[in-house]
Amino acid sequence: WNGQTINAVGTYTLRDTSVSLVTNCDSITTLTLLVHPTQTVFLSQAVCQQTLPFIWNGQTINAVGTHTLVDTSASLVTNCDSITTLNLIVNPTKTASVNQTICEQALPFVWNGQSVNTIGTFTLIDTSASLVTNCDSVTTLSLTVQPTITASLNQTICEQTLPFVWNGQTINAVGSFTLVDTSTSLVTGCDSITTLSLTVN
Repeated sequence: WNGQTINAVGTYTLRDTSVSLVTNCDSITTLTLLVHPTQTVFLSQAVCQQTLPFIWNGQTINAVGTHTLVDTSASLVTNCDSITTLNLIVNPTKTASVNQTICEQALPFVWNGQSVNTIGTFTLIDTSASLVTNCDSVTTLSLTVQPTITASLNQTICEQTLPFVWNGQTINAVGSFTLVDTSTSLVTGCDSITTLSLTVN
């Protein structure tokens, strides 16, 4: 300004003494110059994947991860350019798959408020907030309920073969007997029930 140069922010008083065009005498002009700084702001924010797309000042984020968004606009305070930097973290939806096998005698099976009461294979899905990210998580449980194996046998023996011993049970008399044995199935690892209908002639 009139041969004077300002290169820094702040408040300056500049004076110019020159000949007045009106009176042809010296004139004194004093300029109070205020140089506003560029306003800078740094923000951090975390959102969940399910809130995507995330839009901020015309910028769109569609992926998980850490993103740096910069916005340059006029400051409402100084009317000069401002720079706002947003550090945005988009947390992913946590997913987990679990396989579990149980026996029929363990029914009813309750998992996160869901109940299973029959044998078979079931897919159970639980959506809840992750303790790590506070965002939705999806846990899928593949549940197999093994049945109780049952078998029925018929056998006839003669009196002279007594005593008859079967799976720890002993028969010493003639007649008809029903013997039941419960043991772990070698196939499923669950209880099995074998019923022997024994006739001693």
